[in-house]
Amino acid sequence: HWSDIEELVKKGRLPVLTWFAEDGEDTFRFSHLTFQEFLCAEQCLLLSLQRGERFVAELRELVCPRGPEEIIDRGWWQQTIQMYYDLATNAGARTSAGKCLGTALGESFLRLEEYEMKECCFERVDDKNILTIMSMIQKSTILNTLALQGRVTSQGISTIRTLRTCALQRLCLQHNCIGPEGCMSVAHFIETSGAPLEELDLVGNIICQGSPRPDAPPESTRNPRTGYYAAHLYDLHGLQALLAAMRQHPTMRIFDLRGNFLPLAAGPLLAEMALASPGLKEACGIPLEALQTGGITELVFRCENVLVTRGGRVESFLSTGGAEFLLEILLAHPLTELSELTLANQALASDAEGAVELFEKLGRIVANSKKMRKLDLRGFWDSGAEAGMVLGRHLRSHGELEEVQLG
Repeated sequence: HWSDIEELVKKGRLPVLTWFAEDGEDTFRFSHLTFQEFLCAEQCLLLSLQRGERFVAELRELVCPRGPEEIIDRGWWQQTIQMYYDLATNAGARTSAGKCLGTALGESFLRLEEYEMKECCFERVDDKNILTIMSMIQKSTILNTLALQGRVTSQGISTIRTLRTCALQRLCLQHNCIGPEGCMSVAHFIETSGAPLEELDLVGNIICQGSPRPDAPPESTRNPRTGYYAAHLYDLHGLQALLAAMRQHPTMRIFDLRGNFLPLAAGPLLAEMALASPGLKEACGIPLEALQTGGITELVFRCENVLVTRGGRVESFLSTGGAEFLLEILLAHPLTELSELTLANQALASDAEGAVELFEKLGRIVANSKKMRKLDLRGFWDSGAEAGMVLGRHLRSHGELEEVQLG
């Protein structure tokens, strides 16, 4: 009887509930929100078993009637969704069609069966809500695109290790804070998930950012969390694992790691992987397939400004390592008809220690491109006098070069 429960609560002998008195009235509540969320998830599962997909549809109208983004906006449902999936999975609960109830709920909430493009796309994702998203797509058999943008760190993206989406073709993790350990998690997913992944996008992360240097300046607008201005040590172990996973993957066609401030040493690693993967069509914006066939007369990489962000996001620029990658590819596949090479507003000297070596290689490629008429290196980044000198020595005897843009 409730009177007995009331007495136990007031004596502190039923810790799942607590109470307080206000204006002479006793108010009882769960001592922690998790109890309430668990009981809600359990009740939702019970109703799902009784009423099937009809209840799942009703629950969707309660949780996110206007679209999946409400799951993020209305955060109080997130823990309940996660618990529902876990309870349904552990109980082996299935729909009349034989699909796991947890998977059915996720696909319903994401409207995957209502649209031709089976996409799960969220912005404003962080380490607090990514687990909810992952639980909704955990074993989806129809999802082909997953795009998560926001502030996901290496810790948050570790949840991808258990993801088993057998139809996933495109994984976009742009503009997050994924570092070397996060790369390890993505590599593990590529190796073990069985997904027929064709495209991987990690633009605008921190995949080679190691620990801060002892003399690193404090974080600021001019010194953000991107390893920018050599504030951090470089760490390549995550990148190496990621490239190894992609190299072994039979369906990978496109990957993009621009906007990551890759060091010079990353360039040869990227080139080795790309040259050993004949199925790749494009890497970091570089048209690999077209370069191999030759006939290209112009290569243009242009950002408005690497320091200007759109909606707080860094543009897709080539850093020192990305430019080194491009040059390694051009050495492997010389373009005899190349007349223009534009690398405007790229972070060519983001790895200051590698700038001279990069510009020396750039000079050799331009010197060997006998039909080159235009070289555009405009941008704010000061590559240093020595880098300019080694480039100039290669350019001064070029017979066809008509225009060189710097500064």
